[in-house]
Amino acid sequence: MRDPTGILVAWIDVGAPSAERLHKAAKAARRVALFTHVEPRLLQQEAATRPIHRVEEIDVWRFEPAFLDGLEGFVGLRAVIEIVRNDGKLYITAAGAVKEGEVTRVTLV
Repeated sequence: MRDPTGILVAWIDVGAPSAERLHKAAKAARRVALFTHVEPRLLQQEAATRPIHRVEEIDVWRFEPAFLDGLEGFVGLRAVIEIVRNDGKLYITAAGAVKEGEVTRVTLV
């Protein structure tokens, strides 16, 4: 996401990016956020493979894999969804049904 002057304000990554990609993101953007299902230990091992610029400032949010698996088939391609995060829980509503799961903040160091 860029501001009106063209400065990269936020870099949002999903999945399990390499340490190199996170380093590039942290150098390019003011804020970096990672949304993942990967075990924190594995993320930390990857982050230790090379220096990452401002690694302690990267926001890492982890979804439980079972929660993500439960979303398969829950939301159709053209569904209208509502997503709410409250006290470490994520609530997804689609077609009147609700799925909930935990989202936790973890660190790369």
